[in-house]
Amino acid sequence: MNLLRWKNNEQWSKRRERMKVRGILFDFDDTIVKSEDSRFESLKKVLRDENITFTRKEWDSEYRSLGSVPILDLLKKKYFKKYDSEELYLHSKEIREIIEDKGVELVAGFKELIKELDRREIKYLICSGGRGDHVQDLLKQHNLEDIDGFGREDYENRKPAPDAFLEGLKRLQLSPEEVIIFEDSYSGIQSGIATGCRVFGVNTNEHEQCSELAVEKILKDFTEFDLSYLN
Repeated sequence: MNLLRWKNNEQWSKRRERMKVRGILFDFDDTIVKSEDSRFESLKKVLRDENITFTRKEWDSEYRSLGSVPILDLLKKKYFKKYDSEELYLHSKEIREIIEDKGVELVAGFKELIKELDRREIKYLICSGGRGDHVQDLLKQHNLEDIDGFGREDYENRKPAPDAFLEGLKRLQLSPEEVIIFEDSYSGIQSGIATGCRVFGVNTNEHEQCSELAVEKILKDFTEFDLSYLN
């Protein structure tokens, strides 16, 4: 599928402009909560025992858009290791939970946007690339556990495949032209674009050229989101 075709399809663009926004799909990690640091630190710690290390710049440019197990598989192959990726992931997950129990910051403006969506009776859902229990644990920190969502155990193919957001559209029972997606990563933005929804980049990685994709707009955080898009 050509992920840029939506940008160049004038007829589709005009159709989207005529449709009122009725739903929002959110990615979770580093879109709603700033949780990437804990994933970086926990994986780096478990890999240190395997004599594998990487810098933050390498993480941001090469690994951040990938799931944790695929990262471990990639490094296992790269460095000719024999560890069990799933076992190492579970170890890193325990470390990550300890780090995150100390508190994870929300991306600015998220709570205010949720209040506005509730006021306008616009449906919303979290479509995370992480596990569902991880999402709920961090939402509870901010008294947001009533927000509906799901994790990667509820769909087949990881981003940049569109499966996560297609599942979100199915659960909202809405068409792509009625829905806006918020994402932080290059692969996540690709995933959203592939559904035909309008996609906004939020808190994007400076090492990934997200603006080169057919993204609606790149935002530092949710405070920069123009509410007129919801009209």
